[in-house]
Amino acid sequence: MKKLNLSVSLILIILTGSVKAQCVQTSNTVTFTGLDASNGTIYATLKDGNNNCNCTAVRFKPENTNTEMALSILLAAKIAKNKVRIDLIDEKSCDTAYRVYLE
Repeated sequence: MKKLNLSVSLILIILTGSVKAQCVQTSNTVTFTGLDASNGTIYATLKDGNNNCNCTAVRFKPENTNTEMALSILLAAKIAKNKVRIDLIDEKSCDTAYRVYLE
């Protein structure tokens, strides 16, 4: 079972890494974050960013990324008062966040 989980994780990392961000929004401060739906969707509100993607709120959905890891990074940023970079798959939808980085 561990080998299966590891294999699935590696495949997800490879697939997620191969998606090219259509929009990148930097220097965001996380103001509010948490579980948005029972399927694991994570919601976060943002301020102070460069707003390249016109998003003041984003959603990380399980079909796009590992939402548990995204929530961990968002919470760390909020607690430490660090800025984050958010990458979106679709530049026209703030509900397609799939990568988050501490800046």
